[in-house]
Amino acid sequence: MASLLIIEANYALIFWNQPQGTPLDGLITDIVITAGVAYARLIGATQLRIMKPINEQVKSYYLSKPGFSYDTRGNFCYRDL
Repeated sequence: MASLLIIEANYALIFWNQPQGTPLDGLITDIVITAGVAYARLIGATQLRIMKPINEQVKSYYLSKPGFSYDTRGNFCYRDL
């Protein structure tokens, strides 16, 4: 059976409260995705899921990232690994 890595958090905070005027400006989401993918591979997961995007803007933001799709039935963004 395939393993999944599911990330569920308040993505409104990650999306809206990214550091401003720092070396990490605009990179927090990419860092979270990179860490999630690395951990998923370590545990043998075949998919990374962002569960229940808080609103349409957050969902669209993840869908703009390479490899992400959206599952309407389960209400999650996902990326196959």
